[in-house]
Amino acid sequence: MKNKTLSIATLLLTGALLFAGCGQTGNTTGNTPSTTAGQETATTEQTDSTAQTASDSTASTNDIFTNMDTTDIDGNKMDSSIFAKNKVTLVNVWNVGCTPCVNEIPDLDKINSEYKDKGAAVYGLYGDLGMGISDDEMAQIKDIMSNANASYTQLRMDGTLATNESLLNIMAYPTTYVVGSDGTILDTIEGSKDYEGWKALIDSYLAE
Repeated sequence: MKNKTLSIATLLLTGALLFAGCGQTGNTTGNTPSTTAGQETATTEQTDSTAQTASDSTASTNDIFTNMDTTDIDGNKMDSSIFAKNKVTLVNVWNVGCTPCVNEIPDLDKINSEYKDKGAAVYGLYGDLGMGISDDEMAQIKDIMSNANASYTQLRMDGTLATNESLLNIMAYPTTYVVGSDGTILDTIEGSKDYEGWKALIDSYLAE
């Protein structure tokens, strides 16, 4: 009976995280901010230990893509060399259970197509919470991409990405990383944007 209760609690927690991660409509033009579980965390007294944890977390975030070794959803090998092709790359972490994630896919695909020869690109990264992609989820991913007529590459959390704590602990979908040509993260954006919002962001980086 105890194990059954724990299993139900685990399922409810997972569902709550996915619901919380999806963005809620805000007042900022072109941007839909997301709600994170961190907003509900009580403030605790800081210690040297927590400071070290924060430092480790920052390091974990910074090296997500510098030595990336993973695959796309079709099983093709992908590594950090994909970033060298462009000045700036968006890596959009999403989940099929997040409506704002799904709604922005057509705009992200449009951005990827229009900036293909202008120094920018877009990659999706499916957020599976470290549990792997089920057959049902894979079917949903492909249906969503097909219905949106989207063709930009979708990465999996395999290889180095499967063990990166920052990725495994993401609690807000969508989360988009702005990545430089050397794989370093230039910015992290929680929440979705429309076409004009993404266009303005990329143009600002290309102008630098």
